[in-house]
Amino acid sequence: MKKINLLMLDNIFVSNPEILLKNSVKEYLNLEDLKEQEKTTINRLCNIIKGTKFHHHFFENYYLNYQIPQIGKEFDLLRISDKLVINIELKSEAISNEDILKQLERNYYYLSFLKKEIHCYTFVTENSIDKLYYYDENIKTITEVEISNLIVNLIKINDFDDINIDGLFNPSNYLISPFNKTAEFLKGEYFLTKQQEQIKNTILKKIDENCQNKIFSISGAAGTGKTLLTYDIAKELKNLGKNITVIHCAQKNNGIYDLIENGWNIKAIKEYKVGTLTSDVIIFDESQRISKYQLDSILKNEQNYIIFSHDVNQKLNTSNQAEEVVSYIEKIANKYILTNKVRHNKNLASFLKKFFDLSTIKIDELSKDDYKNISFYFTNELDDARLYVEYLKSIGWEHIYLTNSLRTAEPLDNVKFSSNNSSHQAIGQEYDNVVIVINEYFYYTEQLKLSYNARYYYNPLETLFQAITRTRKKLKLVIINNEKVYKKCIQIINRE
Repeated sequence: MKKINLLMLDNIFVSNPEILLKNSVKEYLNLEDLKEQEKTTINRLCNIIKGTKFHHHFFENYYLNYQIPQIGKEFDLLRISDKLVINIELKSEAISNEDILKQLERNYYYLSFLKKEIHCYTFVTENSIDKLYYYDENIKTITEVEISNLIVNLIKINDFDDINIDGLFNPSNYLISPFNKTAEFLKGEYFLTKQQEQIKNTILKKIDENCQNKIFSISGAAGTGKTLLTYDIAKELKNLGKNITVIHCAQKNNGIYDLIENGWNIKAIKEYKVGTLTSDVIIFDESQRISKYQLDSILKNEQNYIIFSHDVNQKLNTSNQAEEVVSYIEKIANKYILTNKVRHNKNLASFLKKFFDLSTIKIDELSKDDYKNISFYFTNELDDARLYVEYLKSIGWEHIYLTNSLRTAEPLDNVKFSSNNSSHQAIGQEYDNVVIVINEYFYYTEQLKLSYNARYYYNPLETLFQAITRTRKKLKLVIINNEKVYKKCIQIINRE
């Protein structure tokens, strides 16, 4: 995104507005969506700055209407230096202090991940009155300030020459898991995306208005923030005085136990007895894992509001009824689909697709450098693999083992090692660095599809998919005694 000089922009607005009739100029300056009132507000801000002992440095290198990739969070004016960030929101009419505070608080949160000194302002113009507000993060409030407050910080700016602004923002930072960052979740130290907010507000309104259809469906692929949205809705309903029960249709994890200790009513699906709850709202999280029989029983016997939250691709269900269950829920429910992937690593997603289907190797133009966060360790020795996995765990990697049977022996038992985190237990969670073990029974079919040819209880392809999609940043596959799969992985990286 191109940086602009605000004074030059104002010069065009005032003296040569006909230049902006050319679409190529508007595109070059990133002004396609700029409204007339925004032009007026920028003009008045520039005039106030010119009324001081101004320097052209005050007007240089602003990003106009920048949006964080995949988040949709937009900043009116943003200026970023090596140690300092200045954000100015532009308002062409008076708004409440509460709304100003809410926006600047949110802005500060998103910018805080840059690990720089941050200053957030709102410039309001109404009739002939101009006001500048400053957000004080220490006391969580806004104060009306003089232009000198802004000038002092502009003087400190030491601009980057070449900056890839998108590279500064990691969208996955903004998607917390209620299970991995439970303390932050309970304190409300997060924000929802616009799409998440819209879905949440619609569901809360329908429940408040006692809508006729009491069934709700929230679906979303890995990385869309489905779990965060679901539990945020539950928290909001709790805050509104509603009696809420969450039925977790997977294995409980540490985050769930922490929530229970903080007064949440969360039950595992095996603890739930149909028709016995007196809750105002029952939430079925990971509902793609229930059977059609269970679903029919729930719909027949529960008269409460019900929210089903699911991802049909995260099956891990021995009955393999996920498609049928989710399809029926969405057919009868108020349906909401999360489409924006916040925790979306396009390079990891590319590798994942190719790893499961080698016929897609040429589907994109990603090169070896694009896969730098995906690596492999090959060995023929089981003990060597175990020692290497233990080493990775000691430096912060999460070993997710492919869920094995608790009743009968199977080859996957040998590569569980000392991990206590299975594909099932990892549901709804996320980790920066993930290591997964591939044994000798994985292979590629004549149709170039990944497959598995040993005894299992849970489908290893589904548990492998689940484990890989828990990765935020780095993935490492430890491949044991399987030269063919190792070579195929290298071919994917090399686009051979």
